[in-house]
Amino acid sequence: MFHIPAGTKVARFSLGDSLVSEENSDLDLYVYRCIDWDCTQVGSSLNGGSNENVILTTPEPAANVDVGDVYITMIHGYSTGDASATDYTMIGWIADIAESTTRIISSPRAIQGRFNYTTIYTNGLPKQNLHIWEQSPIIMRKVNLKVLRCSS
Repeated sequence: MFHIPAGTKVARFSLGDSLVSEENSDLDLYVYRCIDWDCTQVGSSLNGGSNENVILTTPEPAANVDVGDVYITMIHGYSTGDASATDYTMIGWIADIAESTTRIISSPRAIQGRFNYTTIYTNGLPKQNLHIWEQSPIIMRKVNLKVLRCSS
């Protein structure tokens, strides 16, 4: 379960081949927003292999597990290679402008299924953490993300 508070600019949910224990696995990623535990799919990634990303720009808030207002993910094992099961790590990020070291720029005219460039500027990130774009010791970086879902 993930809490996405009001004011969140970008939320990203990711799987990667390097984060799956069984080689040649094909895992798919589904993301749901639940209000009062009534859940609606808001994104999915069904690529071949396990490199999956769902990026939500300006997602609607859901951040109260006591009443069932949360985001949840489901990982579907389309294929687990030669094994009957596999272990994986799924990572989620939330970017907002609450930190003075972060600036997010994105067009408010995004259209679902089309490219929209969201730029995230940040600095002072700890080197040992896994950040939104890669494992990297880079202190300042610009990234562009493809919009997979738009909120009005």
